[in-house]
Amino acid sequence: MWKLGRSRTYSRRSTTFMLCTVAMVLTTTPTKAEPPSAREVEIQDLVSANHWLRYVPETDRFFGIHHTEFTWEESEVRARTVHEFNGAVGRLASIRNQQENAAVYELSRAYRRDVWLAGTDIGSEGTWRWAKAEGTGAQFWKGAANGQPVGGAYANFAAGEPNNYAAGQHHLKMYWWSGSWDDESLGRKMGYVVEWDAADVVGPDVASPPPALSSIPVPLPKDLDHFVKDRSKAIALGKALFWDMQVGSDGRTACATCHAPAGIDQRLVNVVNPGAPGSVFGPQRNGQAELLADAIAQFKADNKINTRVNAADFPLSKLEDDTRSIFDNRLVRDSKQVFGSAGVVRKDFVRINEGSPIDEGSLVFDPVFNLSGANARQVTARDTPTTINAVFFDRLFWDGRANHHFNGVNPFGDLDPTARVLKHVKRSETKTTWGWYRATARYWWFGWRSFEYWAWGPTQTTVHIDNLEPTKILLNNAALASQAVGPPLSGVEMSWHGRDFKEIGRKMLLLRALALQNVHPTDSVLANFRHGSANGLNQNYSDLVREAFVDHWWSSPNVTDEGYTQMESNFSLFWGLSLMLYQSTLVSDDAPYDRWANGDESALSESAKRGLKLFLNEGKCINCHGGPEFAGATISDIRNGDSIKLIERMVMGNGEEAWYDNGFYNIGVRPTLEDIAVGADHPTFGPLSYTKQRQNGRDIGQSDTVSGRITVDGGFKTPTLRNIELTGPYFHTGGYRTLKETVEFYVRGGTFWKENQQDIDPDVDGIPELQDDADPQGIDDIVNFMKSLTDDRVRFQKAPFDHPELIVPDGHSGVENGIAKDVIIQIPAVGRDGGERIRAFEEIVQ
Repeated sequence: MWKLGRSRTYSRRSTTFMLCTVAMVLTTTPTKAEPPSAREVEIQDLVSANHWLRYVPETDRFFGIHHTEFTWEESEVRARTVHEFNGAVGRLASIRNQQENAAVYELSRAYRRDVWLAGTDIGSEGTWRWAKAEGTGAQFWKGAANGQPVGGAYANFAAGEPNNYAAGQHHLKMYWWSGSWDDESLGRKMGYVVEWDAADVVGPDVASPPPALSSIPVPLPKDLDHFVKDRSKAIALGKALFWDMQVGSDGRTACATCHAPAGIDQRLVNVVNPGAPGSVFGPQRNGQAELLADAIAQFKADNKINTRVNAADFPLSKLEDDTRSIFDNRLVRDSKQVFGSAGVVRKDFVRINEGSPIDEGSLVFDPVFNLSGANARQVTARDTPTTINAVFFDRLFWDGRANHHFNGVNPFGDLDPTARVLKHVKRSETKTTWGWYRATARYWWFGWRSFEYWAWGPTQTTVHIDNLEPTKILLNNAALASQAVGPPLSGVEMSWHGRDFKEIGRKMLLLRALALQNVHPTDSVLANFRHGSANGLNQNYSDLVREAFVDHWWSSPNVTDEGYTQMESNFSLFWGLSLMLYQSTLVSDDAPYDRWANGDESALSESAKRGLKLFLNEGKCINCHGGPEFAGATISDIRNGDSIKLIERMVMGNGEEAWYDNGFYNIGVRPTLEDIAVGADHPTFGPLSYTKQRQNGRDIGQSDTVSGRITVDGGFKTPTLRNIELTGPYFHTGGYRTLKETVEFYVRGGTFWKENQQDIDPDVDGIPELQDDADPQGIDDIVNFMKSLTDDRVRFQKAPFDHPELIVPDGHSGVENGIAKDVIIQIPAVGRDGGERIRAFEEIVQ
């Protein structure tokens, strides 16, 4: 028996761990290390004091060598009956990844002895599994020397092995001199290696619950006052623009069309996209064009245009057993299709019609979104994320293309070196010219006299210059502004293809704000601007711009060479910053969890508290959905003071270390090649990924040199879990209807873990404690915890989540005169005291 004392003080896992060798401390990220927790100190003390022991932080397991020789069967029994370590029961060692193999190899090499491992194919020749007390466990290899790993499992057989020499080799050993594996005879005796879960030896790696959301400031650009002179007016402008249907080329599509209620889209008709877009810019990898063509063909074959979503559609990828490990599971139904948001029909932009919300456009035949020969509304290739709490993210959109810095023009921030806004500059200059001028001479003749005459020479004149100067700007903490300027120009989401922001400015500056929509008399922002008719505001957009923004961004009387005013030319700047300021007010920091975190023990049910414990520990959910935001890629996490953690190294699902974008993870929702997300390259500005940018030598504000492997393909931004109860369907595909289905996804280890193992997040390898229906209550507990992140102000649309009326197209009723006719639903205006309860998606779709 191995027995040692230990303390029982634990804290959340930090980034510093001891790896394998005695007294060796390494960091798993290239950033500044945090102080080790009490648990980590205890682990280090144990390894330092015991030369036969190693610890692997990636899997949180200890390995110990026993050099007295026994047969494999004797070793397997002794491992789980003799070798108790601090009260923890051992077992013969299995190897999950390269780090564990290195630890065991180091032990065997130190003792210069081959050692038994837990692998055996005694049950079926060539079917290699890891032994467990109750029998055989997970399979890791199929076949002989020419076989292959199973389900992405790690294996390290020597060349030509396993070969079942003389038909009697059915157990696994490691060579001390190489660390590679071989099959060995039943009667052979040698030393063996025992493993223990560190949670059983030193207690679990207990993560601390994050504080309330109110504990962190709302991040805004530091130079904002150089642009905005009245923030309250800018917020009013931003709210009006966000909800105004006149913005869309069709005069019916607002930003809010896809972001209401709860900041998301709950429409049910004509919301299916074929899927497999490759990237937001289209196919960029070998094989992606073929995948997209297959997806479109299947979409047409299934006749999914203008269909209504129903519960039987979910989940889009159905497995044989929802909670069985993905490594012993199989798909029984699959679809590349995505539940997105309906935008506009496909047209080319011709011109605005001044004074009208509807732009003139030229119809372009749409071979995909086509209803009986007529263009139907196009559907986005990804599910719509919520706008609530979006202000806390470093970048936005699922693929992070909405840059941290706002350049005043487009979503790509500092990636676009050409972006400029126009600044009104007034100055006076003195000019010297040569020519004839009238001069005066004086002379004395019984008193001073003078006369005028023409002279040749230099003259000086003062010239008043009124210029429009192209000016480069970059505002930090402004992903919301970068995001805001994307959809209005999207030929799928809001615009006829080819429209630009100057045209939107010319159109909107002539219109009365929200003229087609009712504004509630107690609207928390717009009540004081409400028009007497109750429809819209009593000001036009040009008035609001003048009142909100610093004068030199709009006040020039000059026009550009193209004939646009300064206000029209800078409309993308006003749009981005005003929408950013409005959305920065949409912070839901009064959920039951927040009250519990602030000391109200009664705010969480017992079930939610149990769910929180699973979320923090066994589920490892907090590793990605971290901080008070319960999200990844947040400013508070990756730009925390002097600690910049935009990119990190991590051991991926295949056991190999690689660089990736912090907060963007491949979790196996779909095969990587279908949508590479943050791995995509803008056709002009280059990689979206910080990792790829740094690999190319770009200064991203973090000095680490990226060498070796990178894994960014298929990495999607980790969304916030706040109000998750109301923001279904889930994942970037919208492929999961209920929170239970979503939790089960993580319980089994995703859906395409094996296919994506090169790039996949290793924490998405399943929750063994909940698999095989071992603890249905545990799954319900996690669901109940996540529901505790819902702010009732969001649920009941109370300020600041109140809003004007919205008229929303929800599918088509048919085709008339070659035009797909919209079905219209009304979302009524709501004031500061709220309105109807927002129902969860799983309540609506049953």
